[in-house]
Amino acid sequence: MEFTKIRLEDKAWIDACLREADNRGCDYTFANLFIWKDLYREEVAHYAGTMCARSRQPGTGDYIYLFPAGGGDRKAAVEALLKNAAGLGSKLTMRGLIKEDADFLEEAFPGRFAVESVREEWDYLYRVTDLTELAGKKYHGKRNHIARFKDTGEWRYESLCQENLRACHAMADAWYCEHVESGNVSVLADKEVVENAFQYFEELGLTGGALYQFGQVVAFSMGEPLNSDTYVVHVEKAFTDVNGAYPMINQQYVAAAMQNYRYVNREEDDGVAGLRKAKESYHPVMMVEKCVAVEI
Repeated sequence: MEFTKIRLEDKAWIDACLREADNRGCDYTFANLFIWKDLYREEVAHYAGTMCARSRQPGTGDYIYLFPAGGGDRKAAVEALLKNAAGLGSKLTMRGLIKEDADFLEEAFPGRFAVESVREEWDYLYRVTDLTELAGKKYHGKRNHIARFKDTGEWRYESLCQENLRACHAMADAWYCEHVESGNVSVLADKEVVENAFQYFEELGLTGGALYQFGQVVAFSMGEPLNSDTYVVHVEKAFTDVNGAYPMINQQYVAAAMQNYRYVNREEDDGVAGLRKAKESYHPVMMVEKCVAVEI
């Protein structure tokens, strides 16, 4: 097994493997792997008809592997990963396993791995119809925020394209500056990731939306199809002082881009209390439980 740095040229074969896997976990898209490539030094390998990936943890440099995806021989792929990790002098650690993967691993390698569900890595899944209509009492607050946004004055929504990407990029820069100046430097963790999404927007096959108020971008979002019935949102930014901007960009993007899908995956909360509260406020219909498997 030979790992190489992920490149745009890898998109075709990785997409083919991921279509066969049809996984609802947000980790399993080419774009997601690619935009995190600099922070986590993502590498990929095409082995036994599967897509294998590994990354290095910032600070420690430890290798973490993604559970193999595709319609090929996953048992052979895991065996190759075991050898690869051993060659680096470490035990194999894999992330991104859903329940079916964990069951497969226990059947194929009984007693070889300790598998643990990691709550902060669970993905939030919502019905497209719920996030489009925001119907019922549970979405009353969201509808009120959107109404206030609309009442403020002139607004419009546009799908992302080359003509408005620059304006969204400038808005993102202002968003980061605003948060850093207020003392929240933790937001810089994903700045390089968002830069990659802007730079390679078309090549990655991303879609998105821009929300304008009085002619200025106040929010934007980016995502892509995840599998046969689910869309995934990778990036969402809105000015916090614009009342209703976040629920408005959420609803408008879903309504414009996701009507041919059943679910929306809005990724994990990373264990951040405020982010968890925000994601729960949209009432997920289910969670994509993801696990970590560590070689014993």
